[in-house]
Amino acid sequence: MILLRNNFKRILKKRSNWFFIIALPIVLMTVLVMSGTVSNTYYLGVSDNDETKFTQTFINELSNKYDIVELKENEVRDAVINSEVDYALVIKEGTTESIINGKLQEVEAYSIQESNISVPLRIFVNSYLSAARGIGMEVAGDEKKFYEGMNFYLDGKFEMNDSTVSSDSAKKEDIMRSLGFLVLSMVILLTFSTTSTLKDKMSGLYTRIHTGPITKASYEIQTFLSYVFIAVFQLFIVFLIMMYGLGMDIVDIFVPLFLVMLLFAIGCVALGTFVTSISNNPTQAGAVLNVVNIPMCMLGGALWPVEIMPEVLRNISVLFPTTWVLQASEKILEGEALSSLGIEISILSGFILVFLALSIIEFKLPKVMRTAKVKSVDM
Repeated sequence: MILLRNNFKRILKKRSNWFFIIALPIVLMTVLVMSGTVSNTYYLGVSDNDETKFTQTFINELSNKYDIVELKENEVRDAVINSEVDYALVIKEGTTESIINGKLQEVEAYSIQESNISVPLRIFVNSYLSAARGIGMEVAGDEKKFYEGMNFYLDGKFEMNDSTVSSDSAKKEDIMRSLGFLVLSMVILLTFSTTSTLKDKMSGLYTRIHTGPITKASYEIQTFLSYVFIAVFQLFIVFLIMMYGLGMDIVDIFVPLFLVMLLFAIGCVALGTFVTSISNNPTQAGAVLNVVNIPMCMLGGALWPVEIMPEVLRNISVLFPTTWVLQASEKILEGEALSSLGIEISILSGFILVFLALSIIEFKLPKVMRTAKVKSVDM
């Protein structure tokens, strides 16, 4: 593992890499947290067609964060169009009964376009309804026990099987934005770091290494693992600063969040490895990575929420791993277990396998072609 250790040291020795490892994500996160002290007033329209104790309690919880405007369902559309409210929720009749029986019940949401209120509101609503549904599943339709469970939940005494972060939706939005900045720095750091392989080849180091006991396969594996270890190092340091330096409440979800981000990091390394395999020099690789990384971060939600983009761009965003890692992170913030992220984890794993497979093919292809040419000459 000499190459792994030396490559790890080489990456950390370069001062510019420290900017992407620590400085960039932390500076952006700090600015985000400080800007969050500015308060905004949002008007939330609510049409309660169920009118039960549960829905009234739900609306009261929303009133702690937004100015509530009571609407009839047929008034919702005009209120949103005329900007009388920033966002509107419609609670359908029978919602409470479904939740008490442990069934998933969604609340309809309306807005002209996605805004800063969208993400925190959606996180709060999903967290609240998920908790209520969990209580309903436990009490098996017993209304009295359901409301007792909700009282414990609202008092902060109810413990769900799946750990959740603070119910403060604004803080959750800060965490999501911070994870976006972390994803941005990981994409830049890990994809560009892989170009060091090209530098080794151009300097002759790659050839000299293979004259010794180290095989080509061993070199590639150790080099790949060194970048993964860099990702582990970055995630560990940044997460610690997020928790204990910026006061972000991710302690209870540290492990699933870390694992999802690490899977994405491996995907970044695989992408960089593929681009390196098809490039002739670091300059060419850098140009290709710029073309890939910029839209991947912009459209994948690293710089702003995917929800605020036009539908066409939202459809395109599913092609990028950044979209899926942030979607998985949001679900974890909402209290979902790692086992429920099958789609996101499968897609991220698929990106890794595809990029690695293409890299292996590209590494082998030139050798096969050269061999074929030599044989044709001998004939």
